[in-house]
Amino acid sequence: MAKKRVKRLCEEISLLTRRTTVGQEAGELVGAINAKLRGWANYFSLGPVSRAYRAVDRHTRDRLRRWLCTKHKVQGPGGQTFPAEHLYERLGLLRLEALTGNLPWAKAKKTPVRKPDAENPHVRFDEWGVETERRLSPPRHSSTLQFFAIRKVFSL
Repeated sequence: MAKKRVKRLCEEISLLTRRTTVGQEAGELVGAINAKLRGWANYFSLGPVSRAYRAVDRHTRDRLRRWLCTKHKVQGPGGQTFPAEHLYERLGLLRLEALTGNLPWAKAKKTPVRKPDAENPHVRFDEWGVETERRLSPPRHSSTLQFFAIRKVFSL
C-alpha cells in the first residue's frame, strides 16, 4: 500500500483529534474516527495491508490518547491513564489489525482432515477433507487414457 495514502489518513485523523475539538464528547469523536477507519479499510482491504493497518492503529491510539489527556487535563502521554484496552473496549475504537483476520487471504489454508486409506493410497481429498476420487490403481498417463477412449469409441 502506498505510504501517501496512509499518511493522508493519519492527517485526517489528526484533524479530527485537534485541540479545537476537545469540546465534543469522546463517543462522538470515536464514532467519527471509526467511520473514517472503516471506510478506508473497506476501500484498501486488497493486497498486503497489515503494516499499513498497524501504522494507522498506532497513530490513531496516540492521537486519541493525546486528545483525551487534553480534554481531561492529564499530564504526560496518557498510556497509563488511557491504556489500549480502555480505548478499544470502553470507548469502542475500531482496531484495524483485528479486521485482517476476517480477510480470506489472511486465513491459513486448511489441511486435509483425513489421510488416504492405508490399503488404498490413491484416495484423494480436497482442502475441506472431502473425498474427491478413489482409484484402485495408480493413475495412467493421459495419452494412454486417450488411446483407450478412442479404442472404445471405434471398437478397434
